Amino acid sequence: SSSMSSEAQEWQQMARKEKSYVEYAEASHFSMQNMQAPNFTASLEPVTVSEGESATFKVDFIGQPNPVVKWYRYSFPVKDSKDFKILTSDTTSTLTIEKTCADDAGVFTCLLENIVGAAKSSSNLNVVEAGQEYIMEASTRTMRTMKEMNINEGDNIRFDIGFSGGDKSNLEFTHDGRKIEESSGIAITVENEVASLLIEKANPSHSGLYECIMRTEGGEARCQVNCQ
Repeated sequence: SSSMSSEAQEWQQMARKEKSYVEYAEASHFSMQNMQAPNFTASLEPVTVSEGESATFKVDFIGQPNPVVKWYRYSFPVKDSKDFKILTSDTTSTLTIEKTCADDAGVFTCLLENIVGAAKSSSNLNVVEAGQEYIMEASTRTMRTMKEMNINEGDNIRFDIGFSGGDKSNLEFTHDGRKIEESSGIAITVENEVASLLIEKANPSHSGLYECIMRTEGGEARCQVNCQ
């Protein structure tokens, strides 16, 4: 039986194409009984920061011999540099983006490899642009925040709404009072304490009043954005 998922194998093959591929020590250096495929004891968690702040992803792992650790943004390798600091020990690795900008957002992946196997963990970096952030306190009976947003045709519209407390499954977005369903070009994601609504390539029909409603036992919290 394979000690890694087919997905991890694909990432391993991709990593092999890199010129900087690390050759592993010969298996004869290790006694077979002590060898262990890499595994995450703490996987990547989503990170949400405001633009300009630093963001850190961290993993903890096991594996014998010690795994080689590689970081990716989407499928592109991330190397230790001035902008991306990578610190790796025998059992942990961190990737820190010193000063985030909106372009840094995306899916980051950590790949572990040794001669026995491979493992990967992926998660999102959300970078909230200045002026696009709200915190909704769901514990209050009702709460409204209102914001104006000017959009141009063809823009991508993204609302990131942070909330604390409350049941995320009871959260919905509406447009001019109608519930928004996910479809091509419209995505709704809820991760950790942030709900995001992304509308690709806006057109005039997307203008109007957007509302994010979260219902709780104590009432509801609403956040409104008027797009024009």
